[in-house]
Amino acid sequence: MIALAAGHREVAELLRDAENMAAGDRQRAEREYCRAYSLGDLSRFPGWPSSAAKVGTGTAGEEILYLHHDFTVTRSIWHGEDVVFDEVSDDWKEFCSGTLEFKTPDDLDLLAPAGGH
Repeated sequence: MIALAAGHREVAELLRDAENMAAGDRQRAEREYCRAYSLGDLSRFPGWPSSAAKVGTGTAGEEILYLHHDFTVTRSIWHGEDVVFDEVSDDWKEFCSGTLEFKTPDDLDLLAPAGGH
């Protein structure tokens, strides 16, 4: 945390990697996170249920939904509230990470790039 606060990215990365190796099977607490996507983007997933394709009030395909850290989708920014899609599979995770480029950021992702503001 001190390395992050001081902006020492390389040291923070080294310490994070060492922590991950030492943790073994223990898992870190999951960061609560969501990112907004249009219904049109999410419904490109081949397994997107037809019942979720007509979720609400937006113009066709433009309604905004929220993809959460656990790969569930809601109408709300609040995790677990007004769930639209919760059929999380390996294919869905691959679609989210590959096609949508979804990733829950870690502390290093939130650190400003070296030389940037």
